[in-house]
Amino acid sequence: MEVRFNVNLIELKSACRRLVERLADESETGTDFVVFTATGSILEIRTGTSSEALPTTITQSGRALVPRRVFCGLVNALRYCRGKTIQFDISAGTITLSGRTQIRHPQISVSDGTMESLTAVDLE
Repeated sequence: MEVRFNVNLIELKSACRRLVERLADESETGTDFVVFTATGSILEIRTGTSSEALPTTITQSGRALVPRRVFCGLVNALRYCRGKTIQFDISAGTITLSGRTQIRHPQISVSDGTMESLTAVDLE
């Protein structure tokens, strides 16, 4: 199972920056994971009670569950990306950015889009 999408890099950087700022407040509530949901033509990135929705081109829809610390590392890696769009390939244990940069972590998981198929993690 894999989630694959292309998204505007400038919009993604702005959305991720806002979410990271909110993560500091939500860390006290026990938000340990970030959920990427790619369906239709929208990418939703959700951290507990905060979310950002971005227009995107989706090749393979689904959901990805990413640990909070990995998400923060991903946001740092985006600083070095150039161009108008960026391609994400998310599979179990790996996030690949534009076919070049890979971020690996054993707790990265993907599903077909239903919350029941993700690991039982309390996201709120």
